[in-house]
Order: sequence, then C-alpha cells, then structure tokens
Amino acid sequence: MTLIFAVYTICFLVGTYTHTAGLARRGFLAFPVPLAIGVFWDALTLLDPPGRCAAVVAPQGWHPVGAGHYGG
Repeated sequence: MTLIFAVYTICFLVGTYTHTAGLARRGFLAFPVPLAIGVFWDALTLLDPPGRCAAVVAPQGWHPVGAGHYGG
C-alpha cells in the first residue's frame, strides 16, 4: 500500500508542476485549446495538491481503485 501512495504522491507532484509551469508560460486559458479543456487544465493546478492531501488524511478503511480491496 505504501508503494501505491508513493506513486500517487509523485503523480500529483508532477501534475502540479506541469500545470503551474503551463500557467507561468502561457497564462490562464491558453490559446489554441478549446475553452473547456483550458478550464479543466487550469483547474487541475488548484485541485492536484488538495487531492493528494485528501489521500493522505483519508480514513483508514479507504483503498485506492485497483489496490486489491473489493468490498466490506
């Protein structure tokens, strides 16, 4: 389980860096992407860090999808 959380942490950190770097280079809603994709991409800049924090402080019984736990 620790390996899964380590992978999640790395992915969220890389995602946050990628989104932040894109905003720094091109600003919000960078052209030429469609508006919906631009809003989604920019929103991930704010949602990646809290998403990772939520995974860290999740209840003890929480298991990520694919972790091998199916049911009560």
